[in-house]
Amino acid sequence: MKTIESDRIRFRKITEDDLDDLAALYADPDVMRYYPRTRSREETQECIKTYQKKYESETVCLMAAIHKRENKFIGRCGIMLQEIEGEIFPEVGYMLDKFFWRGGLGSEAAIAFRDFGFRELKYPKIISIIHPLNLASQGVAKNMGMTYERTAIYDNVECQIYSITREQWESLQKAEKQPEKETAKEPINNGSASAKPASVDAEPADEGNATKPDVADKKAKKTAPKSSKSKRSKR
Repeated sequence: MKTIESDRIRFRKITEDDLDDLAALYADPDVMRYYPRTRSREETQECIKTYQKKYESETVCLMAAIHKRENKFIGRCGIMLQEIEGEIFPEVGYMLDKFFWRGGLGSEAAIAFRDFGFRELKYPKIISIIHPLNLASQGVAKNMGMTYERTAIYDNVECQIYSITREQWESLQKAEKQPEKETAKEPINNGSASAKPASVDAEPADEGNATKPDVADKKAKKTAPKSSKSKRSKR
């Protein structure tokens, strides 16, 4: 799996050495607010084994997020193939230690995997599955350039689907590369001031997924989709 990193975060494969940190994350009721329940240490250990098997055969999975400056495990992030009403889509998902909330790291991690999904994996579309009450996740989805697409049932829960297509992502990339237009100078002491809006990645929440911390454990299609549709899996 290719090395992925952002300005403040380095991503690597999850190992057995991450058990204490990952188990603490999955056992925190605040972090797991929008999931059915927390997970035990034994369940987390099984999750790690599943992730390691996926590293051997798949190009996408959840990875450990390491804060560069602190050199500390702060969560897990990645792309997972999800089945939504009979179709398979790549989803950006992540979960961060609550000590690192409110600093824009959720958006930073999500954007890193969004770019990886489009640039390296050539996906035609990427989604986020979000609990309707998870306002922070909705904000992070918008920071990724996603828009609300529809409501769908995921894992027996009504969730909101946000998405961005390759064409929309390419337009964002072109806009970011364009030089900023010069603006007229404001008169001194004009009685007004402008300020850059704060990031919407502010509310404490686990952004990126709707209900389960290990949706990658589900038996979804193993290969990356070439289009947004796939055959319905047998139940």
